[in-house]
Amino acid sequence: MSVSPTVWAQIRLGRAPTQGLVARVLDGEAVVLGETGALQARIELAAQVFGAGPLEPLLADPLVTDVLVNAGSGVWVDRGDGLTRADCEVGDEPAVRRLAVRLAGIAGRRLDDTSPYVDGLLPGGVRLHAVLPPIAVETTLVTGLKNKANAIVMANAGGLTTRSDFFILTADVPYFDASAKSPGFAPFGEVVEGMDVVKAIFASPRSPTKGDGVMKGQMLDPVVKMVKVSRVKP
Repeated sequence: MSVSPTVWAQIRLGRAPTQGLVARVLDGEAVVLGETGALQARIELAAQVFGAGPLEPLLADPLVTDVLVNAGSGVWVDRGDGLTRADCEVGDEPAVRRLAVRLAGIAGRRLDDTSPYVDGLLPGGVRLHAVLPPIAVETTLVTGLKNKANAIVMANAGGLTTRSDFFILTADVPYFDASAKSPGFAPFGEVVEGMDVVKAIFASPRSPTKGDGVMKGQMLDPVVKMVKVSRVKP
């Protein structure tokens, strides 16, 4: 069952849908569905609108502390021992966007191209953070920033190929700067304090078997868990 245009209009405006609105969506179909059918349809539609869809079982798991959804890399959960891939399918990028917009509406927030990020609270106390792509990233030829020690960098293979993954350089890597043959990697920030912590993490033991492709052998073991991130005003 799809969410009706009436409900979607309210969600897109950043207003949380109400039980009454959801019930009224199906009032016109009560004659066709019958009393029992209409009641079941209202229950199913309310579950879709007010719940977290396929994420609901993960949010209900008492061992799960964090759920991360990325349209490019699926769903990940943290049960206290680092992020692991979850057996959960949310769908393609448009489906992930629809889910994020809906959850933002439930949290009483607006999420669209003019307001592309949300920090809100879902019913039950679940904290919601959502950011819409694409993240604007320019090459070093445009920004003048360099891939030097302390830089926070995104991999970049051309227009709109960057993802939310980023890394911190512990040394100058001029090879990552843009050139006539390559867009290079895109620095977008800098660590101004705490590089000693970054270097200590970098020197931590690695698993010889964990990781895929070029990342095999680069994964920390045991995992170093990030417990808090905050943005510092310049």
